Amino acid sequence: MPKVSTLLLKLSFLVLTFSLLNHSVLGQCPVPNSCTPGSAPGSSFPFGMGIYNVSVGSGANGFSNPTTGGASAGYQDYSCTQKATILEGVSTAISVTTNPNANENVRVWLDLDNNGVFNNTTELIFSSVNAKVHTGSFIIPASAAVVKNTVLRLRISADNFSSAFPTPCSTPAYSQVEDYGLTIVPNTNKPAVAFSVNNQVTCSPTVQFQNLTQNGATSYLWHFGDGTTSTAANPSHTYVATGTYTVKLKACNANGCDSLTRTNYITYHNTSPTITNCIPVTQNYCCGYGITNINFGNGLMVNNSADGSVGYEDFTCSKIFTVSSGKTYPIAFNTGNILQDVKLYIDLNNDGAFTGPNETILQLFGQVNPVANISIPTTPFLNVPLRMRIISDVPGSMFNSCSGIQLGQAEDYTIRISEPPFPAFTFSAQTLCDGIVSFSESSIRNPTSRFWNFGDTASGPANYSTLQQPTHTFSNAGIYYVTLKSCNSQGCDSISLPVNVGKNLSINLPPVCIPFINFNRSRFAISKVQLGNINNNTSDSSHTYFNYACNNFTNLVYGGNHQISILTHPSEWILVQVWIDMDNDGDFHTLERVFMSYSTYNHYSSFTLPIGANPIRNTYLRMRVRSSDARLVTPPLPCDNINVGETEDYAVMILDPTGIPENNLSNSIKIFPNPNNGTFSLETPTVFKEHFQLELHNHIGQKVAELELKNAEPKTQIDLSFLPKGIYLVRVFNKAESAVKKIVIH
Repeated sequence: MPKVSTLLLKLSFLVLTFSLLNHSVLGQCPVPNSCTPGSAPGSSFPFGMGIYNVSVGSGANGFSNPTTGGASAGYQDYSCTQKATILEGVSTAISVTTNPNANENVRVWLDLDNNGVFNNTTELIFSSVNAKVHTGSFIIPASAAVVKNTVLRLRISADNFSSAFPTPCSTPAYSQVEDYGLTIVPNTNKPAVAFSVNNQVTCSPTVQFQNLTQNGATSYLWHFGDGTTSTAANPSHTYVATGTYTVKLKACNANGCDSLTRTNYITYHNTSPTITNCIPVTQNYCCGYGITNINFGNGLMVNNSADGSVGYEDFTCSKIFTVSSGKTYPIAFNTGNILQDVKLYIDLNNDGAFTGPNETILQLFGQVNPVANISIPTTPFLNVPLRMRIISDVPGSMFNSCSGIQLGQAEDYTIRISEPPFPAFTFSAQTLCDGIVSFSESSIRNPTSRFWNFGDTASGPANYSTLQQPTHTFSNAGIYYVTLKSCNSQGCDSISLPVNVGKNLSINLPPVCIPFINFNRSRFAISKVQLGNINNNTSDSSHTYFNYACNNFTNLVYGGNHQISILTHPSEWILVQVWIDMDNDGDFHTLERVFMSYSTYNHYSSFTLPIGANPIRNTYLRMRVRSSDARLVTPPLPCDNINVGETEDYAVMILDPTGIPENNLSNSIKIFPNPNNGTFSLETPTVFKEHFQLELHNHIGQKVAELELKNAEPKTQIDLSFLPKGIYLVRVFNKAESAVKKIVIH
């Protein structure tokens, strides 16, 4: 607490001293200068030359003088009335407004030693070239040679931009000179360290550091991150090796020290393209033409830049990116909502020019903020930095890669073209019921390594593989996005494909046979199958065979009548047949055909089980649906190879009329009372942890109710009193287990 009080006391004293000093010089004038510039001839300023406003500092200790008259008023001495008080070693803002019609040059001197003479070099504190409003800042260094606490003469001289630069005593040819007062107060604060460089990412080993430290440091110690140091105020340092470097500056004065560390501040690399043989020049910038943003590859390389007012810009050192030959990338240009012509070149033969074959990659004419797609050509210079040039100009401009730019600009970037693999893979889609899927890489461009991510994080380390032909067992049913990353010496690329896994161990039916279709013609394909709970749209006819048994299954009742509907193409006469492997022997027999229809669109009918057979019940059986050309003399058998058509497999379970049978686990399910009026208690074993589901089926196997439950309590109250009287089966199941129990509602 005493330290805080002492600090506050010092600060109060500093503020009071600063105010008193400012007040003490209000009535003072600086010493007269040894020279008084003359006035420009009256006939020489027809364009409004002169100084119209001067601002130095800010607040009560600064001043702003909105002078009038300009050059016509001649030399003006405001040094006794317009004064500012500043701290040594602290940046002070300055602004000088000159001719609004033509640019001028401005010079500002301060008589630091108060001897009445301006030194043109050592006392020049600010300069501005070829502008109408001249803004910036200056710092008066802490030095015993600088007179403190005294009003010093500040001289501002302006003249036409085409005239010789003003000197302290010269008479302007067209403009004006004005004098002001400035008092410098000693600074009792320790340094506040700051520094910068023009480019943090550089292709040149020599870096110029700019010291921006405030409060008059008298000593400096730089650490450049490569083991070397410097005590210069604004050092230039050369790095020997490429890399990224952390820079630290410590600055001190009589009041203390301060330091600043910028981690990974400088990156030096030598990844530069061949030096260009020409730099396009903007002939006469106007009206916002040029490029202000490039977005290559949806974020692969993004750059914001100034428009054509700055002319040619070289970003080859800071904007470097890699693309793959043969691939297509989007590119978007921001051209300031102005119609412009845009061209893009790549120096594919790396000769520094853009005149080789196919080096004009893109041309867009008369568009606002155009977007396009670029196909990357091949080049013998793989993984070599190549120059990419983008030019934007007024529509109709006859510019080329080197010249002819009227109002716009050119920008250069560095692009690398590589030939990594084109990743690709196939996977088995025939036996997904068990969740086991086999994958095979089919990438081109000679991959030497690969990395699989099956998108199945629940499988732990097994979710990844580096094999060329891996097999993965998925944890659950669902759609997984499987990613393959293929690599060679040129780089890596990735591809992701969805894999629909229908994992259900109770429907583990390998296909009996996979018929071959000679011609994949969508007009003979199956577009929809409806039977019981199966309602499957198969409008994607890219498959001549597909196994839907894992995800599309239903229950059929022994002795029941079942309606079936199969849709095909409306303009083709098509034969549709349906078989059920009722004896589950791995073959479809003649008597196992349950449906046949000749139609042009909707094949609709019904069938009753059994049909000439005694089917195995309470087990999932394979059902095969086939479409074929109705003009065939003999209808094709389930495994015949045919010219046109499609084959789809589903699963059905044939139930006894009393519904789903009870299994061994059912003995651990307790329902009481039973019979009941639809309201009863359900007690489940510990295998049904957390969430599980309950389904209620009637005597012909139809599902009449379903609930999602949580095994949080030993007993769960169930209310199905809305159901009619009868015999029902309660099916309790989760992902791993299933149990069935009969109940009677009376």
